[in-house]
Amino acid sequence: MIKVDTYKYIKDLHIKERKSIRQISRETGLARQTIRKILYGSVEEVTRYKRKVSPPAPLKEQFLPIIREWLVENLNAPPKQRYTASRIFERLQE
Repeated sequence: MIKVDTYKYIKDLHIKERKSIRQISRETGLARQTIRKILYGSVEEVTRYKRKVSPPAPLKEQFLPIIREWLVENLNAPPKQRYTASRIFERLQE
């Protein structure tokens, strides 16, 4: 894991000392792609967690046909009388 100090050090090497990405890569031992991410992306983009598999939602599958039916009925209703997400939630709780 790369620490914030390393981010600052790499940016200083590139901006202040005018070193190329390849030179910085040799000095720090990090891959050139990693150096590019640090220089041209923000810290949040580099360290953001990406979920590989979405979490299971067994209740969603159970109520999905009912919600779809309500939404189909919704298409014929006037705009002011259509269901909102909160109203669908309240109706499911009933």
